[in-house]
Amino acid sequence: MIRPVIINIGLLLFSWVAVISGECPGTILNWVSIPEDQYDRTYSDIYQEDARPLGFKVGIYSYNRGESICVKVSGTSERRVEVKIETEPPAKLCFKAEGSNGDCVTSKTLGRCEKFESQTDNSTTFEFYCTGECSESDVTFWYRFTVCPLVSDYENEQWCQNVDDDYPGTLLVAGQQFYTTTKGSAINDAFLKSFTIALLVVNTILGIGFIHL
Repeated sequence: MIRPVIINIGLLLFSWVAVISGECPGTILNWVSIPEDQYDRTYSDIYQEDARPLGFKVGIYSYNRGESICVKVSGTSERRVEVKIETEPPAKLCFKAEGSNGDCVTSKTLGRCEKFESQTDNSTTFEFYCTGECSESDVTFWYRFTVCPLVSDYENEQWCQNVDDDYPGTLLVAGQQFYTTTKGSAINDAFLKSFTIALLVVNTILGIGFIHL
């Protein structure tokens, strides 16, 4: 009877230390940025896990597991960091940095650009999580971190004011539609148009054949 009690006390102490130290309760990923001049500026389906439109990356918050996703961003000391999130489909998702209050996506997109607390290794860990108000389903989302390349506070502030307000969803050309059939596959309207034209050609040929019969 004594052994289980000792184990439970150990787990409580471990949890308490993790909360005090600000450690992420979930998986920690290292952020890998893409230079702006190398951005992929074509629309990508959210289920293409390797896609990096505009430098964004796909994240999936699992409702059943309820485990946070944490991302470690390097080079954040004395720099402002632009954080952008776009949920697809629209859903509620929250994020916070070490030592800061959380903020939540309430409709579809969220963007913040500010100086966050950094650790001794010149990095900041951001946590994506859900509260009790999140929908009872998985949340798929795009996210991107951009560290200001400038040094002075004034330059950092000006940089934040001039960043483009772009998200992967803005790459969808006006009038274009994207039809997702199953996870990992999508058919765009260009394919549907080509298929329709092919059917019209076949119908025309068959129609001519019926006339000669």
